[in-house]
Amino acid sequence: MTTGRPAPIHYALAAVLLVHLPVVALVGDQAWDDGAITLAFSRTLAEVGLFALTHSPVVEGSSSLLVAGLN
Repeated sequence: MTTGRPAPIHYALAAVLLVHLPVVALVGDQAWDDGAITLAFSRTLAEVGLFALTHSPVVEGSSSLLVAGLN
């Protein structure tokens, strides 16, 4: 039975957008580089088992071990 009120998920989505849209507008495309590096570390970890940017020797660069592991 519907009550005509928005579902709680709509409130959660609105809250997420209200928080993230200003951050995205402020940061712009500057965060893409770090995200791409973290994804590259994740892919190499999944394919080869090394926490490295490529198949070359291990280098520094990923800012989040947790995110790389989750990817």
